[in-house]
Amino acid sequence: MLHLAYIFSRPVAGFLAAVAFYWSAFLYEDEKRRINNKLVDLWTRVDDLKKASLSAHAAFMKEISALAGRAFDQLLGDELLSARAVLVSVYWSVASFIIVLAAKLPCNLRVRLRNQTRFWL
Repeated sequence: MLHLAYIFSRPVAGFLAAVAFYWSAFLYEDEKRRINNKLVDLWTRVDDLKKASLSAHAAFMKEISALAGRAFDQLLGDELLSARAVLVSVYWSVASFIIVLAAKLPCNLRVRLRNQTRFWL
């Protein structure tokens, strides 16, 4: 696959080299400046868009992390180590363990367990 990309990129590189040779040999100085200005403007716009997208992405991630931090503070409490934080962590661990066990149990075993628990109630 890489070999095909190399084969097809050779004519493109040759064409770009021919265009560059044409620009350097047959264009007037003011035409060269005009084309160069357009290329510089294009590159500047691309760079500005890249910076804007990176800053927008960074701002989005900052807001998401602040939202997650507030949610964890509300759930676990403001203190780093407290009885509330330990109990909530234990409860979530047990709940996730039960969910994993329920997902791994075969279907017929779940039915048998469900039928057996009816008599215990």
